[in-house]
Amino acid sequence: MNRFYKFLPMLAIAAFSFTGIFAQNSADKAYKPDMMPKPEVKAVRVLFTADLHSCAEKYPALTAFIKQERKAAEDGGFGVITLDGGDMAFGSLYSAFFEIDATEYRQLALAGYDAFVFGNHDFDLGLTSLAYMFYNRAVKGNFENPATKEKLLFPINITANIDADLNASGDDSKNFANALKFINHQPYVILERGGLKIGVFGLLGQNAYETSMVSGKILYEDPVETAKKVIPMMRAKGAEFIVALSHSGAMAREDSEDARLARECPEINVIISAHDHEALFQPFMVGNTAIVSAGANGSLLGEIDLVKKAGKYIIGQYELKTVPEDIAPDKGAQMLLDALKDKVLDQFGKRFHSSPFDIIDSIAAPLSVTTDSKGFNPMGYDVAKAIFNCAYFLKMAQVDTSTLVAIVPDGVLRQQIPAGKITYSDVFNSLSLGRDSRKNPGSQLILCYLTGSDLKKVCEFNASSAIDNPDTHISFYGLNYTYNSAMPKFFRVNDVYVHGKKLDKSALYCVVTDFYTASNISLAGSKSHGLLSIEPRDPNGKEILDIERKCSIHGNEQGWFLDNADISEWYAYAVYLRDKVILPDSYPLPNAADNRSNTPYLLGGAVCLLILLAIIFGIKAIRKKK
Repeated sequence: MNRFYKFLPMLAIAAFSFTGIFAQNSADKAYKPDMMPKPEVKAVRVLFTADLHSCAEKYPALTAFIKQERKAAEDGGFGVITLDGGDMAFGSLYSAFFEIDATEYRQLALAGYDAFVFGNHDFDLGLTSLAYMFYNRAVKGNFENPATKEKLLFPINITANIDADLNASGDDSKNFANALKFINHQPYVILERGGLKIGVFGLLGQNAYETSMVSGKILYEDPVETAKKVIPMMRAKGAEFIVALSHSGAMAREDSEDARLARECPEINVIISAHDHEALFQPFMVGNTAIVSAGANGSLLGEIDLVKKAGKYIIGQYELKTVPEDIAPDKGAQMLLDALKDKVLDQFGKRFHSSPFDIIDSIAAPLSVTTDSKGFNPMGYDVAKAIFNCAYFLKMAQVDTSTLVAIVPDGVLRQQIPAGKITYSDVFNSLSLGRDSRKNPGSQLILCYLTGSDLKKVCEFNASSAIDNPDTHISFYGLNYTYNSAMPKFFRVNDVYVHGKKLDKSALYCVVTDFYTASNISLAGSKSHGLLSIEPRDPNGKEILDIERKCSIHGNEQGWFLDNADISEWYAYAVYLRDKVILPDSYPLPNAADNRSNTPYLLGGAVCLLILLAIIFGIKAIRKKK
């Protein structure tokens, strides 16, 4: 017992020391996790839009939402980049002041965009008007935030595969070249945010370029070839992530231009796709490249995270967020809209003696712009009837309506007519492409002639190429045809009927369409490798070189225009709805009937077999004679 008591103090000290050590270790684990080694994380959130198309009514909410999302991301430790995929202009009546006020470009600056790419519709007024727009953003206070008077920082244009053609005749190319220098146009930009270097470059897609008003008037390079040159440049300057702004489209998925870009340039981490107005709520993955898209007209904001963790580069969260209608509007963007609206009301009133917001009709259900499986497009057919009515009303003394055909490609239908009350503005927003000869909004109507043979080629194009590119699908009024989809492309059409009578290939037929379509009709030849070359003609059958000047339809005082101005397609449709015009249907509907059959192949095979047998028996007969 005495020995035990002698050792008690020593045991107590040891126990206390052990307990203290254990407690210290527990405290380290429980209260000091930062002492543990952790991988470093750096992240950038990319905010993006595309195909805004002069959606000025949405500018105040969109700007406020972008600023809100940017702040939330920065508060969460993200660096932030804001990008736009092109076609900032032309889609509403507000685009009437694109050149003068640079409203769309100023909006990008108000919302804090870093970079943008050209879309095909940004060129709708031509190179000189686009150049003037860039200059005008720097005059008359246009370079200031209307609310704060702070100087605006304008985003950089990074369309890498285009440039001005200084060898072209005229002043357009020189004006465009000077404007590109003025805005510091570059093929790419390296943006440093959140401790990361993000390389961003832009591309104008092949289809977008070919259907633009500057096709053949600027220097253009294949997007993939450009990307292969630009990506190493960005890598050499330290770019850790590569982002492509591609105004090309991915709706055709594996066959799309953006899918090709991703396959041939796998170094690209993210492709922000535009042009076809599709909203992709899940990334379309091609290899390790994420293709994303935020739809059109400012209703959605895209967000995608680029993350570097433990030396690895990761595509993080992706989301499309709806721009809330009840968000407090941005004051600067609201002032921009209010000033623009006053100008639109004034100009529209002077020209049409009414308000763009006057009600002209009402419908119970939206008028769809989607072509169904049988080739019928409800709105396309309705617009075709409207422009037929316009040509009949204003050209009845010059045109034999029994040979008159209306042509409306799906690509000119920008959005469906909403259910309920319809205004002039609603109609314009649905048919907003182009400008007339006086630069008024909307593509003017054209009246020209095609031979029966050429008209059949239009049908052939519809039965073949429209399958690969839905925007080129045509709705007709006054014309029907049958075809066989089992036959090779460009050899499918059987019979064509104009107002119920079989087509005469040698006769001239009057065609009404819009200038945008008429000026692109030569695409049928290039898309068919020359098989379907089509030439607009005058009433005497001579080819027309200046379609805009010689073929425009002008108004008169009988309910159309008071100034003998060009009639735009959208206005012809508005009058058709306003006046409750009723035209008989062009039966049968849809315009095209697919009589699919393999009989031609069987007959062809039988003929080939008979010929082969005849050759064999002929050879045998010759040998016997010998």
